[in-house]
Amino acid sequence: MNTSSLGGDPAWGYGLWVYEESFSNFTLENVVATGNTNDGLYISTTGTVILKNVAAYSNGKSGLRISGDEGDMVPSARSVAITNSAFFNHPTDNLIILALGSITLTNVNAYASTTGNGAYLDNSTSLLPAPVTISNGVFSNNEGAGLMVYSKGNITLNTITASTNNSFGVYLDNFTFAGATGGITMLATYGINTIHSNGTVDEDGLQINTARNIILNKLNVSSSTGDGINIENAGLTTNLLLNDVSSWENDGKGIYAGVGGTIVWNRGGAWYNGQDSLQEGGGAELQNTFSGLPRNVTLKDVLFDDNQGGEWPGSDLPGFGNDLQHPCQQQ
Repeated sequence: MNTSSLGGDPAWGYGLWVYEESFSNFTLENVVATGNTNDGLYISTTGTVILKNVAAYSNGKSGLRISGDEGDMVPSARSVAITNSAFFNHPTDNLIILALGSITLTNVNAYASTTGNGAYLDNSTSLLPAPVTISNGVFSNNEGAGLMVYSKGNITLNTITASTNNSFGVYLDNFTFAGATGGITMLATYGINTIHSNGTVDEDGLQINTARNIILNKLNVSSSTGDGINIENAGLTTNLLLNDVSSWENDGKGIYAGVGGTIVWNRGGAWYNGQDSLQEGGGAELQNTFSGLPRNVTLKDVLFDDNQGGEWPGSDLPGFGNDLQHPCQQQ
């Protein structure tokens, strides 16, 4: 079904508009929305939403928006599951989901937004923590961030690509919200996770904010205008596990991690970071002191090579390989 000429009041220009007072479960399968002057698809039901084989492209606003009130960022759907779908070439966010329950994307691509993000996913206002799960997705070539996720629940990414976005490649936050209990996991069932060439000025390839544990598997991050990986906020008991994680040629640090728990890094490395002399560069800065308790830091089969750096406040460090717990240069 092609929705170029469908919708509610034609004056609004939606491809398909599911009215704000709908309580029904909603399913779309084999649907195309293109050339509409407003959102390609706007779904506002408080039931469940299931989309399969949907394409929305070259519409006047977003490709797909699932939210409540038309003009505000209000959550609606009880849960959202999207499979084998693509959203691209829009002047605002390609994909916007504000839900009151779980969000699941499988084989979903959101790319080439001319002023917005690839995908903006938010279920942080759910009464109880609900998960966000993304498998085998591409979020690239957007004027904003590639992928932004806000949640109280577990956030799981399984083989994603976020490249050539003009803001963060991937931004994850299940730290900020009262009642948040979720951790962050990155899997690689379908191949290596790739975050490459993101940011305009001092923006990280991958930024993480969580109070729970972080597990990253098979991840390559490169050529960010800020840090490659930045764990901006973490909890007193947050443990960090990195398996086959590498970060290179970023303007800032390859990896910055400030957590309260243990840090384990198996295989991978950080090299040629600190490309911008005005930033605090270096290979990796790993800190786990703020809990006030002794926590182990273990690195095995990890390479640090040819990292540069700007000026650390209060000192002048030309670059460091691996900075554990406190700023110090290791040759």
